[in-house]
Amino acid sequence: MPENISSIFLPPVDLNDIPEEAGLAARISLTLTRSLPALRQTLTKLTSESIRNRPSTLIVDFFGPPSFEVAEEFNIPVYMFCTVSAMTLVSVFLTPALDEMYACE
Repeated sequence: MPENISSIFLPPVDLNDIPEEAGLAARISLTLTRSLPALRQTLTKLTSESIRNRPSTLIVDFFGPPSFEVAEEFNIPVYMFCTVSAMTLVSVFLTPALDEMYACE
């Protein structure tokens, strides 16, 4: 990776209180939500150290939007990285129009 790009790993969160039958999406979502305090603490440290080490952006995946608010607190732009096919992307963008065009379930 180029020198000016780095990643930070947040500490693991405790999910022992989650029922066994909880789905994967729920577990991922809860992991992210419970990681927000660690993200806030890490960004506080990075932004207070020096301008040179200040994060220039936060890149998250499909489950990352809850972290947008934390990044906004530090005036850090956020981008969502999502690898999908062109057909899926078109379907997502056209869903509202298709919903208005067709009156079915």
